[in-house]
Amino acid sequence: MAFAPFARHIWNMSSLFGVAAGIVGVTLPRPASGQSPRPREFVYADFDRYNAAYAAIRGGADTLVVFQRYLDSAAAGFRAYVGIYPTTAGDLAAELRRRPRYYGSLAALRPRVAALEPEVARAYARLEALHPGADLGSVHYFVAVKRAGGTARGIGSLVAVEQFGRTAETDTSEFRDTDVYDLNVLAQITIHEAVHNLQRQMQGEPNFISIHTNPARMTMRKFAGRHAFADPREAAIWAEFQPVMDQTIMQQPGWFQGRFADSRVWPIQVGYFVGYKMAEHYHRNAANREQALKELLSPYTDEQFAAIAARYAEKFSGR
Repeated sequence: MAFAPFARHIWNMSSLFGVAAGIVGVTLPRPASGQSPRPREFVYADFDRYNAAYAAIRGGADTLVVFQRYLDSAAAGFRAYVGIYPTTAGDLAAELRRRPRYYGSLAALRPRVAALEPEVARAYARLEALHPGADLGSVHYFVAVKRAGGTARGIGSLVAVEQFGRTAETDTSEFRDTDVYDLNVLAQITIHEAVHNLQRQMQGEPNFISIHTNPARMTMRKFAGRHAFADPREAAIWAEFQPVMDQTIMQQPGWFQGRFADSRVWPIQVGYFVGYKMAEHYHRNAANREQALKELLSPYTDEQFAAIAARYAEKFSGR
């Protein structure tokens, strides 16, 4: 995919990071009392087939043959994901060799993933109520090689479970070279991918968004450490980010992917914190907060982003 300037990343990220902080609980339409969200299809075919493939390999089957069959039989969601993030049988085999215990543990997570369905369905219903006529599609869960957490296409949200399978039982010694997120954030990521189908220009852009439907449960489990570090440094982080925000994520590693060139010890993807603060500031200072939320959830232009960035900059200029 083409990497858009930071401005586009921040705009899309801003759109819903603010939602994670509690905006949704105040402003998004809710289903009528007693009304259940409309049925949502959750597709586990590829998740289940990966677990069966793992069992076959453990039983002595040829790893490359089994994984090639897994790829050849991919359902629509996983097939679309592989089209964006090319994955081979050799990639799957190499990843399994690196983390055999972890991939063996994923089968046990199936019922715990299914238990998240009501939370996801409620959030989808509210998003579709905010955008009448929108169809966010189905939810597709599968296992890949930790290349990307997910993406969105017209068929729905495509989510790689292996990125979000850490539990209290996970052997973290297998993850010295990479990160793995807690299972508790899987619902948040699923909803984040759904929002990409409202912001169609943003397909494939990285922004981690969480939306909760019950205000009492609006937490940022995934982002707590990042915010604990960044909140007291907000002005300094903005001062570093502002001059480079129109560059690409590849030109400025560390903010959204990879590590900073100077090897500073900052939380990963701290650029998302900037987007959170932009959205929060924009929403809090809007004359009509519900309209502001609709703007933040909608397709954007660079001019719209520039106006939001300028408004955020005023926070530090004393205006």
